[in-house]
Amino acid sequence: MMALKMSRRELVPIAVVLFVLLMASGPAVSAGKPDGTVVSKTHDGASNGVSAYSVVYFSKGLKVKGRLFVPSKCSGRKGGAKCPAVVFNHGGVDGIPGPTVARCRQLSRLGYVVFAPSYRGEDGSEGEVE
Repeated sequence: MMALKMSRRELVPIAVVLFVLLMASGPAVSAGKPDGTVVSKTHDGASNGVSAYSVVYFSKGLKVKGRLFVPSKCSGRKGGAKCPAVVFNHGGVDGIPGPTVARCRQLSRLGYVVFAPSYRGEDGSEGEVE
């Protein structure tokens, strides 16, 4: 595995609110809900102190998919540690590539909550790739 060459100071936590929105789970919702409303969150498993989730949320009325990586110390439960968050946008339009997933897990092992959104129209998300 490639070593991360950035320090914590270089990575600015830009999406703590997104983490709070994505950690909320509940029943499916209908169209017309505010952006960021979570439709579903599925636990994909945990390894090396990182839990991975597949998430579906609303963006401009469309259901969009993404991946969420959460360090075990940041459970989202009462009493859990508050952790910085990063939104990790990938390149291309063919879905979230394996190297991006690996880097997201790497950042999460360093203590960051990482959200990697798919773009509209890819990975089964609604809409068209723009």
